[in-house]
Amino acid sequence: TLVSPLWATIDPSACHLGRRLTKIEVAMPEGPVALSLYEGRTAGGVDLVFLASEAHFAHGHVASDESEHAGVRWALFLRGVLEVLRRRETRPDVVHVHEWQTAPIALMLREDKELGSIPTVLSVSAIDTAGRFDKSVLAAFGLSPRLFSIEGVEFFGKFSALKAGLVA
Repeated sequence: TLVSPLWATIDPSACHLGRRLTKIEVAMPEGPVALSLYEGRTAGGVDLVFLASEAHFAHGHVASDESEHAGVRWALFLRGVLEVLRRRETRPDVVHVHEWQTAPIALMLREDKELGSIPTVLSVSAIDTAGRFDKSVLAAFGLSPRLFSIEGVEFFGKFSALKAGLVA
């Protein structure tokens, strides 16, 4: 199963994605955010799950953005992924995360009482970007402030999304 944000450049009908009537509600510090859920399957049998939010994945937003808003956007997406995992009938054998954008989910899973036993693997091809944000973004990711240390997610005074994946 592949889970991705539904970026504005992805046309659900062209990809034969079906929109679920129920939304995934994600608890965020500023209040709950509802994400639309789109599902499909590739010709090779890979299940596709896309999480959509016009406000967060609209035109002009790119995956490589490291602005403060991007930190919250990725936190929202990853918390949505956790909700997708909770709703599944079976747990995955492994969760593969790629680059800093999704690296924090390895730590988020480890810290989660219900999902903490799911193993993760992190692949990195661009070590020069780390997804560095103000430490206040920890709350958006649902991570404890106790993790903000040199042994944890702190990197030169900032939260490092890549380091979150590496320490997990």
